[in-house]
Amino acid sequence: MKLAWWMLDLIWPSLARLRMYPTSVTTWLVFAFGRNTYEDSALNKVMQIRDRAGDNESALRRLMRLSVDPGDSNRALAEMVIIGIDKAGDGNGPKRVILQWEVALAIFLFYEHWFFDMGRQGITVTLLWPRLVLTRFPWKHTIGYDTIAVAQDARRFCNGVVAVLCHRNHLARAAKTAALVLQKPIYLAARKNEYPDVYDPDSVQKQCQAPSSFALLREIVARMRLLAKAKKLAKSL
Repeated sequence: MKLAWWMLDLIWPSLARLRMYPTSVTTWLVFAFGRNTYEDSALNKVMQIRDRAGDNESALRRLMRLSVDPGDSNRALAEMVIIGIDKAGDGNGPKRVILQWEVALAIFLFYEHWFFDMGRQGITVTLLWPRLVLTRFPWKHTIGYDTIAVAQDARRFCNGVVAVLCHRNHLARAAKTAALVLQKPIYLAARKNEYPDVYDPDSVQKQCQAPSSFALLREIVARMRLLAKAKKLAKSL
C-alpha cells in the first residue's frame, strides 16, 4: 500500500512545493473527510435540515438533536482548526474560516460557543452545505459535494492568502483542486505531519474507513478524474 501512495504522489509533484503560509493569512479552507451518519444518497436530508432551519446555528443544533455523527476523522479536523487558531494568536490567524458542514458539526458538538468566540475575535466563519450537482446526464441532478464542488462554492469567499486544512492523505488533491479553482497559490496551515490522518471504520463512506480503501476506492480514480478535467475546469472559471 505504501507503494500505491508513492505512485499516487508522483502524479502531484506540486505537493512537495506546498509551503507554510506567509505571516499574513486571509482564509482557511477546510475540507471534510467522511461522516458516520447519512450516506451520500441521503444528503438531501441535510439540505432540508439547513433550509428549514434558516441559519447555520439552528441547523447544527437540529443535527445535534438528531444525533448526527460527523465521525472521528472530522473530529480530528475540528481539533486542528480550534488548536490552530489558538496557536496562531491575535493578528496571525485567518480572518475567515470556511468549513464543510461535517467539520462545523464536529466543532459545535465539542465547543458550541466557538462560532460566537470567532466572531468576537473578528474571524468570519462560513459553512458549506451539500447541494444539487449536475451529473454527466444534462437532465439529471444528484446530491453531491465532491472536492471540486466545495472549492467552487468557497471561491467567492477566498480572498487574499488561502491555506487548506484537510485529512493528510487528502491534502495533495484538495490543494491541487483549490489551486485550479481559485487560480492562486495554496498554502499549508501547519506542517504536513500535523495534518490528521485519522480513518474511521464506522464511516458510511467506505473509502474513509482505512488507508487502503481510500487509496484504491477513491484517490486513484479521483486524481485521474481531476487530471482529465484540469484544463476544462481552468477554462470554465
